[in-house]
Amino acid sequence: MFEMDKLMRILSILMGLGSLIAAISGFVDIANEFVLSNIFLSIHALIMFFLINFYEFKIFPEIDESNNYYNRSIVHTYSGFLILGVSKISLGIGIFSIVLGLINLFIYLNKNTNPPILENT
Repeated sequence: MFEMDKLMRILSILMGLGSLIAAISGFVDIANEFVLSNIFLSIHALIMFFLINFYEFKIFPEIDESNNYYNRSIVHTYSGFLILGVSKISLGIGIFSIVLGLINLFIYLNKNTNPPILENT
């Protein structure tokens, strides 16, 4: 029904929206109780919303398809770990982001017979 690349692209765009929701919920929690680290993490989540959507619509369609999965796996896993502790809402979004990053990594490893991270072993 869906091609794998299109499905991962849709899930990545949903993760971008989830990042925006995590940033907004983090700012709401900051208004209730000030925590300096949550300010930086909420700003990071807001920036990741713009970066993920920029890459999905502008950059990823122009580059090689096989590296898209690897790039998405790094971005989603990194961002997911950072937004885990911002608020209760961002906890679920962070877990979704980590799972999405791992799925992208497994797809990348299955599509490439000689991935660059395993060449030297």
